[in-house]
Amino acid sequence: MVFGTLWLFYRQMYLYSFIAIGISFSIGVVEEMLGILGTGSSIGMAVAFGLVGNNLYKFFVEKKIQKIKNAAGSHRNIDQELQQ
Repeated sequence: MVFGTLWLFYRQMYLYSFIAIGISFSIGVVEEMLGILGTGSSIGMAVAFGLVGNNLYKFFVEKKIQKIKNAAGSHRNIDQELQQ
């Protein structure tokens, strides 16, 4: 899960990064309280992240593009904004 979280930070998806850290921390606390070895949950979270990571990024980018298009006025070049 570490690389998935780093990837989220790399892609500037900070909210999702902190959510992933919170989920991982919460699962770790529950496992510690129950005395469970956390290997299975770590593998499960890594697989789940691998399955939804690209879709999550696509959703993030589409939302950002729509926000730029909505904010664009007649004096702004949308293509220039999207390249930043």
